[in-house]
Amino acid sequence: MASLNRFVRSTITRSTRTVSRRGFGIALLVGYHTAFLDRVREYETADEMLVDGFTTAHPLYKAAQALKAQDPSPDRFKVGRRAGAPTQTIRLTPSAPVETEVFSVEIGGVSFAVTAGAGDAEADVLDDLVALINPDVDAIIATGASAATLQTISGAGLDGVIGGGTLSPPRNVELVLSASADWDATNAVITGTDANGRTITETIAIPDAGGVTVAGSRIFSSITSVQIPAQSGVGGTFTLGYGSVFANAAVDVTATDGATYVDIAADVPGAWLSYVASANFAIDDRTAEPGTDLATDLAAIEAADADWYALDVVDAQSEAQITAVAAWVEAREADSVYVPHSFDSDVEDDVETDVATVLVDADYLLTKLFYSRRNHGRFPAAAMLGRILGAYEPGEASWDFKALAGILPDDLSSTVLTRLTGTPESPVNSKRALVYIEAVPPGTNQGTAITTGGLSAGGEWMDVIQGIHLTNARLQEVAFNLQISEPRMPYTRRGIARFQGEVESVLSRLSAAPFNIYDPESIVVTATDLDDTTTADRQARYFNGVRWGARAQGAIRFVDIGGNVAP
Repeated sequence: MASLNRFVRSTITRSTRTVSRRGFGIALLVGYHTAFLDRVREYETADEMLVDGFTTAHPLYKAAQALKAQDPSPDRFKVGRRAGAPTQTIRLTPSAPVETEVFSVEIGGVSFAVTAGAGDAEADVLDDLVALINPDVDAIIATGASAATLQTISGAGLDGVIGGGTLSPPRNVELVLSASADWDATNAVITGTDANGRTITETIAIPDAGGVTVAGSRIFSSITSVQIPAQSGVGGTFTLGYGSVFANAAVDVTATDGATYVDIAADVPGAWLSYVASANFAIDDRTAEPGTDLATDLAAIEAADADWYALDVVDAQSEAQITAVAAWVEAREADSVYVPHSFDSDVEDDVETDVATVLVDADYLLTKLFYSRRNHGRFPAAAMLGRILGAYEPGEASWDFKALAGILPDDLSSTVLTRLTGTPESPVNSKRALVYIEAVPPGTNQGTAITTGGLSAGGEWMDVIQGIHLTNARLQEVAFNLQISEPRMPYTRRGIARFQGEVESVLSRLSAAPFNIYDPESIVVTATDLDDTTTADRQARYFNGVRWGARAQGAIRFVDIGGNVAP
């Protein structure tokens, strides 16, 4: 028996072409960094970023951790590089102090606390806070001179302005040496304790002839002794004082006293630090856009890689930066959503000048502001994107009632919550912010942490916006694929019916699980009859007659249950 291959060879080549589908599950995390020069890179895990040169303290790495901490989380995400380096500037405004009241702020993990004294005003609190944050050249631990024998200074000998050699908060030290031939190339030894109370020592080189300021690298909470080796003579002098480096080496800031407020600015453009302030401080991120603005950076990122859906600029929490990104996203041709995070105090206030109100007034449908004062540095916006993009198809889930791993609920009064998210009956009459709170049953202290406030700044529910974006993409795909799969789509009733059928098929699929975007009973698709088309349109091969309508399934977010009990 002989195979037909001996007589006839048949080869079939698959030539079907289809348009690639857009990645609706991809988040783009954007921030300033110098880890690589590419505008965009894709990752599957946050730790892959460490291989590329990111540190565990970098805001992009922390945001990626927040995104991937959700279960399930998106399979992959992208990191975009902004070239413009913003100078982070945070303003703190204290309330009127009461005696013994503590005003505190944690900057990049370093805590600064001031206790108000009797009769202190806001200016006194600010003076003390600035003195804690800024290195004080007059804050001397010990002074002395060179000697012909070994010197050990301790106890009462540590008689500088910093009594007993205590550094609060913990810092490094600086040894200032006068220029003198009596200084020999030797090593001073500083002994003290670290922030955990453990004994540590540091060797600081004394160069020949002195004349230098030498900064130590170890972080001391107290100095217990200073050893100066024997020198050629007694002509050299020294002081040991505060350094400018904290336990977190990235905390390099300068505080400027504004009489009624203090502005704290990063010394290095592009540096980003988390801020957590006590409730008696109003807090306001006043970071300006850098010379290379966000619109320029985002356009360059999009040109390099436009295959993403949701955006979070992780180092942009100021009103100036948030509104700049929102304006770019809303003007962009491609459907996408932008989820910024603000921790400005005035978002909670009954004012109309805050960033949330600005976004509402601009009617930005694609922008969803996440407000959380408590979670600065935990990146709640990235966590929300991880939750929505990782667990659900576009439009499948509302943005309310979601738990976020690694995010702490804010304690908001009912008045503030209503201001931010509206009443259950009228959520649109609000600042339309997304918040993370605890829902607590009456008579208990234990609640369930949930998100609430799923309206975009423009007043549409975020799941509806996602569903519309997915519908637009799928309708474009099927119509285009139909065109390229056929030699020619005839301008006939049959050709029109093909397009109408594809639209009906897409809407039907999106009305079923897992999408559940539209009510299947409400779908209506019509097409202009061939006889009603114009000669000019047929000559131009233009058919504009497929129209559809459907009711979004929406979601129940508030239930009013009533009952009656009869005897």
